[in-house]
Amino acid sequence: MRYSGGLSPSLEDVREGIRGHIEGYYGRRGYGLLAAELKTSGEVVGRVGLLTTELDDEADAEIHYHMAPEVWGDGLATEAARAVLRWALREGELRRVVAAIHPDNAASRRVAEKCGLRFWKEATPEDAGPLQLYVLERAGGG
Repeated sequence: MRYSGGLSPSLEDVREGIRGHIEGYYGRRGYGLLAAELKTSGEVVGRVGLLTTELDDEADAEIHYHMAPEVWGDGLATEAARAVLRWALREGELRRVVAAIHPDNAASRRVAEKCGLRFWKEATPEDAGPLQLYVLERAGGG
């Protein structure tokens, strides 16, 4: 949570957030966040998916991946993010997907790079600190 904006919410806040997310993202955009589960046990160990972000006055799909500390370093974030990106740029028919990463978050940068995203530029949005932006575009450029 150090790089994604704050304290962990209460269980009821999480439930309300999930309800709002389903309506606001899946209902309007056709994508959103998914539960990341261990294949062996079905245990939920994180979330991965797409949200929308505004960059340079253009709305882009932004890849998000948050995993529980006990699975850090196991390659699960990379595996899950690759699956979402494959869907987004093929079946989802998005033109591009971006990742907005705090400059100190080396692990997140490694995941983005392993998934084929390349450094695009630095940004400092009004409502956030400095970010490094990475991008992956659909083959053929459009």
